[in-house]
Amino acid sequence: MNHTQFLRTFATAGVALVAVSACTPKAGMNGLTDMQTVSLDSFVALAVAAKTEFQDNIAESTVALPTTGTGTFQGFGRVDISDTPADTTGTQLFGAAELTAAFSPTGANIAGTVDNFYSADAILFTDLQLALESGNPDQVKALIEVSEPALSGSLDVSAPNATGPLFTADISGEVDTGTTAFDFSGTANGEFYGNPATVIRVTGDSSGGLFVNEGPGTRNATLVIIGSQ
Repeated sequence: MNHTQFLRTFATAGVALVAVSACTPKAGMNGLTDMQTVSLDSFVALAVAAKTEFQDNIAESTVALPTTGTGTFQGFGRVDISDTPADTTGTQLFGAAELTAAFSPTGANIAGTVDNFYSADAILFTDLQLALESGNPDQVKALIEVSEPALSGSLDVSAPNATGPLFTADISGEVDTGTTAFDFSGTANGEFYGNPATVIRVTGDSSGGLFVNEGPGTRNATLVIIGSQ
């Protein structure tokens, strides 16, 4: 595999982003393998669709989970990493999310991953959030730098015993940006939206049980995962 990276500068933000994906081919969005075969346009389209669906359903929390069947929720995961909770800039990780919920009369078994990461340093955290909220794929795409995958990283999400629309998920994994390796552990809060459950959101931060280590030190982090069926 050719590991020569090609970068394009996003002039407005002044940052170069580096793609991060598994070195070993791995199933991901739409059944495709790693970032070598997942088009950036497909990645962006899934992220925008999930965010739009969430915004359409945010006022309608799921009343009761389905009692049968399986739901596959695709979208994005975003992690903002900084020195303190008050920081508005730092390292931002943005990857493709796919979570599956197997529904039963007693609740749901939820599992999935966030992978195919991109990372950006010294970025204003709100830039990507506002671009997603705009619903404009071009704005989101402009914030994501295209490069060949040469690094690795994924986050695992697991909530095997969810008993209702609100649940707690275990978070684990590592993302290596090439200059820094971030280790993730702990928990995050999850919720379904829409009736029946059409959107899933998982959120966590360092004050609520999510831990992100960089070498021997601990960093402040905020995690958001949104997926839609």
